Amino acid sequence: MIRAVAAATAALLISLSGGSALAGVTLAAPTTGGGFVKPLNGARISQGYGCTPVVIEPVDPACPGGHWHSGVDLAAARGTDVVATLPGLVHVLVSATGYGLHVVIDHGGGLTSLYGHLDTVAVADGTYVTAGEAVGAVGSSGNSTGPHLHFEICRDGIAEDPRLDLRLP
Repeated sequence: MIRAVAAATAALLISLSGGSALAGVTLAAPTTGGGFVKPLNGARISQGYGCTPVVIEPVDPACPGGHWHSGVDLAAARGTDVVATLPGLVHVLVSATGYGLHVVIDHGGGLTSLYGHLDTVAVADGTYVTAGEAVGAVGSSGNSTGPHLHFEICRDGIAEDPRLDLRLP
């Protein structure tokens, strides 16, 4: 189920980019180590990546707790600046549930980062951002129990633990 959601998200990003939105834009090469900027300062991890018993998360029968969390939740005060972890092309999305108001940045080479539950967005859809540039502010939009940033990294449409790439919080 989770893999299907990740694949659908990847397909959406490809659809949004139309294959030509990246024309003329040089994206950073994906990295597995240095180069990442923390998306948020002054936060604490309120929920980690992976299997969870938290019932508002998507169902995954393969998990002992019955649910799956595809990123890391970083609790912080509403309005705290959220920044891009790497340079890339911005996609601004909104959903009534799930991530709510969120930004997905395509870093190229199959690497994306997602910034969910935002209160506001500071960048326009289709623009290029640099690492450390503000993309929005912490909020509680979508399926959320309070102000926090849902942060995730996907490689080739598959979510992975962001703590593999950077030290959080």
